[in-house]
Amino acid sequence: MSKPKESLIQYLWMQKKIPGRGLCTTSGKKLEIIHYGQINTLGGPDIFQAKLRIDETLWVGNVEFHVNGSDWYKHNHDTDSAYNNVILHVVLNDDRQVAVKNEMIETFVVPPSLVNYHSEKFSPFLSSNFESGLPCASALNEIPEFHLESWKLRLLIDRWEDKLKDNAPKTDVFNYCWSMIMVTFGVKYNKIPMRMIANSINFKELVNLSSHELDNLFLKLSQLEMPISIEENQNMQMEIPVEINTKQIKLEWKFGGIRPANQPIIKLMQFSSFFYLAKDKLVDAMLNLDFKSILRITEEVKIHSYWETHSAYNKQCKERKLNLGRSFQNHLKINALYPLAFHLNKNLNGLDISEKILDNYRNSLKETNRILSFMEQNGFENRNGMDSQSLLQLYNNYCQSKNCLNCGIGAKILK
Repeated sequence: MSKPKESLIQYLWMQKKIPGRGLCTTSGKKLEIIHYGQINTLGGPDIFQAKLRIDETLWVGNVEFHVNGSDWYKHNHDTDSAYNNVILHVVLNDDRQVAVKNEMIETFVVPPSLVNYHSEKFSPFLSSNFESGLPCASALNEIPEFHLESWKLRLLIDRWEDKLKDNAPKTDVFNYCWSMIMVTFGVKYNKIPMRMIANSINFKELVNLSSHELDNLFLKLSQLEMPISIEENQNMQMEIPVEINTKQIKLEWKFGGIRPANQPIIKLMQFSSFFYLAKDKLVDAMLNLDFKSILRITEEVKIHSYWETHSAYNKQCKERKLNLGRSFQNHLKINALYPLAFHLNKNLNGLDISEKILDNYRNSLKETNRILSFMEQNGFENRNGMDSQSLLQLYNNYCQSKNCLNCGIGAKILK
């Protein structure tokens, strides 16, 4: 059996396996847990807003968990003011008393019998290797369907908020929308450089540029080498009536393991064409939930014919069509259009259109990638866009970091 960890203490505390009455601190004082508080997912103590009675004194404050009492000093909590409001130190091994501002903090030692009893059930969740399988997989069929659906909805909304927060830092609606769209064109591997480019420009200054000028601008911003044949065919040396310092950002593009159709220069040129065609329509379409008109525009996107016969600069390949197909349309809807429509209607029109957006997610195609295949192998259903986005959020924010206690599924199983 693996050694007990702090996460086991958190589990025992938050699931109220540690009884609220009949307890004593190491100094012999009576301890009553009136309110167990809330898990702190940010920096600082593990629990905040706990309410305790120690002897006859009522305390409200933070609680910190450690395997050993000495871990307090090992983690430098004694020099961190964020821990000044800790009212109880909960440990498995009381090898050292701790103090804040020269005042001793009461310590409670979790009874070994309680640790041993619950360790067997909890030990799979302490596994160092989840890649071989998730510990919740065998118990998924025991969780009520309504609980799973409720948790998936929460995960999806969290994912919307993460996308909108990370991908669209600009304030005005036009830039907000186009920043997020550009990042989405980066697909899986090149979102970061796409975001850096999007953050370096004002899209409003680009609306009067011709398609060739836009191509030229984005090629220069990409810091990628440009084929001479394109310079000749498109007159790429033309002046652009927009002042942008292309040396302000340092971009790192990924090329390896990426299909030719998703290579950075291809997606960048496709975005350039899409912006030229949809610049006057995108915002209104999102406010009116007119996704079809935007998707029709993706079918009109065309890039320079050079790329139909070249997989890289001066590297010829078999001729292919580089259209934005059904798979990318689905990717664009799920990852950008639906979240944007939800956000704009909520914040500009004061409308809650979540049910309409959810219907669109449920009717969209599922996504496929390595993570989703792993989740499917562990018993999770991936039937549509809602399932796909929820499962990605679940894996990235809970499974990957073994954050089972804060997961709606893990907490339900361990209850």
